Amino acid sequence: MGHLYGKTIGFVGFGHIATTTATLARAFGMKILALKRNVPKQQQQQHQIADAIYSSESACEMLRECDFVVCSLPGTPKTDGFMSSKEFEAMPSHSVFISIGRGSAVDEEALDHALRSGSIAGAALDVFRLCVKLYTVSAPPPS
Repeated sequence: MGHLYGKTIGFVGFGHIATTTATLARAFGMKILALKRNVPKQQQQQHQIADAIYSSESACEMLRECDFVVCSLPGTPKTDGFMSSKEFEAMPSHSVFISIGRGSAVDEEALDHALRSGSIAGAALDVFRLCVKLYTVSAPPPS
């Protein structure tokens, strides 16, 4: 997977962060797919940034086409565990999952299973469902 040119990147959630990221991906010659909760029929066919926009009901259809999947969903009751076994199984075995949204949107056990079973090739997460608080102890000021 050495080159980005010609690869397909799919965005689960297509708000400000995702559209900005999609613009950068376009500069690398990537095909842009997007998943939005509320998509009028005519908007599914054409969009300024995305090559295609899918509704939530068509998530697996979009995921099947992706070399990379970027999840930028917010943390809401409707997005809780949105990326689950069904979605990971729909992704090609060479694909990479990237989470930059809220950790609660990803079923981490399902992701772990997808990685261990080889259903997907890799994952990068900057957030997790349970965020562990890290405490730092500062040294006393010099005397």
